[in-house]
Amino acid sequence: MGVFDSLHEVSENAIAHGNAYVKVSKAYYKLKTFKILAKSASTGLKAVVIGGLFLLGFIFLIVSGTLWLAVTFDNYPLAFLITAFTLFLLGVIGYLLRGAMDRAVIKTISKDFFEEEHN
Repeated sequence: MGVFDSLHEVSENAIAHGNAYVKVSKAYYKLKTFKILAKSASTGLKAVVIGGLFLLGFIFLIVSGTLWLAVTFDNYPLAFLITAFTLFLLGVIGYLLRGAMDRAVIKTISKDFFEEEHN
Protein backbone atom coordinates (compact mmCIF):
# COMPACT_ATOMS: atom_id res chain seq x y z
CA MET A 1 0.00 0.00 0.00
CA GLY A 2 2.98 2.34 0.37
CA VAL A 3 3.20 2.84 -3.40
CA PHE A 4 -0.50 3.71 -3.68
CA ASP A 5 -0.30 6.13 -0.74
CA SER A 6 2.75 7.79 -2.28
CA LEU A 7 1.04 7.97 -5.67
CA HIS A 8 -2.09 9.42 -4.03
CA GLU A 9 -0.01 12.05 -2.20
CA VAL A 10 1.87 13.02 -5.37
CA SER A 11 -1.35 13.32 -7.40
CA GLU A 12 -3.01 15.44 -4.70
CA ASN A 13 0.09 17.65 -4.63
CA ALA A 14 -0.04 18.00 -8.46
CA ILE A 15 -3.75 18.85 -8.31
CA ALA A 16 -3.08 21.50 -5.64
CA HIS A 17 -0.30 23.04 -7.74
CA GLY A 18 -2.52 22.94 -10.84
CA ASN A 19 -5.36 24.65 -9.01
CA ALA A 20 -2.98 27.33 -7.67
CA TYR A 21 -1.66 27.91 -11.20
CA VAL A 22 -5.18 28.26 -12.60
CA LYS A 23 -6.10 30.69 -9.80
CA VAL A 24 -3.00 32.86 -10.38
CA SER A 25 -3.48 32.76 -14.17
CA LYS A 26 -7.10 33.83 -13.79
CA ALA A 27 -6.06 36.79 -11.63
CA TYR A 28 -3.33 37.74 -14.12
CA TYR A 29 -5.68 37.72 -17.10
CA LYS A 30 -8.33 39.60 -15.15
CA LEU A 31 -5.77 42.30 -14.32
CA LYS A 32 -4.45 42.36 -17.91
CA THR A 33 -8.01 42.71 -19.24
CA PHE A 34 -8.65 45.59 -16.84
CA LYS A 35 -5.43 47.29 -17.97
CA ILE A 36 -6.38 46.99 -21.65
CA LEU A 37 -9.94 48.19 -21.04
CA ALA A 38 -8.77 51.13 -18.92
CA LYS A 39 -6.20 52.15 -21.53
CA SER A 40 -8.78 51.84 -24.31
CA ALA A 41 -11.37 53.88 -22.41
CA SER A 42 -8.79 56.54 -21.55
CA THR A 43 -7.58 56.72 -25.14
CA GLY A 44 -11.15 56.88 -26.44
CA LEU A 45 -12.09 59.69 -24.06
CA LYS A 46 -8.99 61.68 -24.98
CA ALA A 47 -9.70 61.13 -28.69
CA VAL A 48 -13.28 62.37 -28.32
CA VAL A 49 -12.35 65.46 -26.31
CA ILE A 50 -9.27 66.45 -28.29
CA GLY A 51 -10.79 65.41 -31.61
CA GLY A 52 -13.96 67.38 -30.87
CA LEU A 53 -11.98 70.52 -30.10
CA PHE A 54 -9.87 70.10 -33.23
CA LEU A 55 -13.03 69.55 -35.29
CA LEU A 56 -14.62 72.68 -33.87
CA GLY A 57 -11.46 74.68 -34.61
CA PHE A 58 -11.30 73.19 -38.12
CA ILE A 59 -14.91 74.19 -38.77
CA PHE A 60 -14.23 77.77 -37.71
CA LEU A 61 -11.07 77.81 -39.82
CA ILE A 62 -12.99 76.57 -42.88
CA VAL A 63 -15.79 79.09 -42.43
CA SER A 64 -13.41 81.99 -41.88
CA GLY A 65 -11.25 80.93 -44.82
CA THR A 66 -14.31 80.66 -47.04
CA LEU A 67 -15.54 84.08 -45.99
CA TRP A 68 -12.06 85.51 -46.64
CA LEU A 69 -12.08 83.96 -50.11
CA ALA A 70 -15.54 85.38 -50.72
CA VAL A 71 -14.38 88.89 -49.82
CA THR A 72 -11.18 88.46 -51.82
CA PHE A 73 -12.93 87.24 -54.98
CA ASP A 74 -16.06 89.29 -54.30
CA ASN A 75 -17.98 86.12 -55.12
CA TYR A 76 -19.54 83.93 -52.40
CA PRO A 77 -20.49 80.95 -54.60
CA LEU A 78 -16.96 80.71 -56.02
CA ALA A 79 -15.46 80.81 -52.52
CA PHE A 80 -17.74 77.99 -51.34
CA LEU A 81 -16.96 75.94 -54.46
CA ILE A 82 -13.21 76.35 -53.92
CA THR A 83 -13.60 75.32 -50.28
CA ALA A 84 -15.76 72.32 -51.18
CA PHE A 85 -13.32 71.22 -53.88
CA THR A 86 -10.39 71.52 -51.48
CA LEU A 87 -12.18 69.44 -48.83
CA PHE A 88 -13.17 66.88 -51.47
CA LEU A 89 -9.55 66.67 -52.64
CA LEU A 90 -8.36 66.15 -49.05
CA GLY A 91 -10.97 63.41 -48.66
CA VAL A 92 -9.73 61.64 -51.80
CA ILE A 93 -6.13 61.86 -50.58
CA GLY A 94 -7.20 60.44 -47.21
CA TYR A 95 -9.04 57.62 -48.99
CA LEU A 96 -5.96 56.79 -51.05
CA LEU A 97 -3.77 56.78 -47.93
CA ARG A 98 -6.14 54.60 -45.88
CA GLY A 99 -3.86 51.55 -46.15
CA ALA A 100 -0.89 53.48 -44.76
CA MET A 101 -3.06 54.79 -41.93
CA ASP A 102 -4.23 51.24 -41.12
CA ARG A 103 -0.65 49.95 -41.07
CA ALA A 104 0.45 52.79 -38.76
CA VAL A 105 -2.40 52.10 -36.32
CA ILE A 106 -1.80 48.34 -36.34
CA LYS A 107 1.93 48.83 -35.82
CA THR A 108 1.34 51.15 -32.84
CA ILE A 109 -1.28 48.91 -31.24
CA SER A 110 0.69 45.72 -31.79
CA LYS A 111 3.75 47.29 -30.15
CA ASP A 112 1.71 48.11 -27.04
CA PHE A 113 -0.11 44.77 -27.05
CA PHE A 114 2.83 42.43 -27.59
CA GLU A 115 5.43 44.27 -25.46
CA GLU A 116 3.98 42.55 -22.39
CA GLU A 117 5.02 39.12 -23.64
CA HIS A 118 8.68 40.09 -23.89
CA ASN A 119 8.90 41.48 -20.33
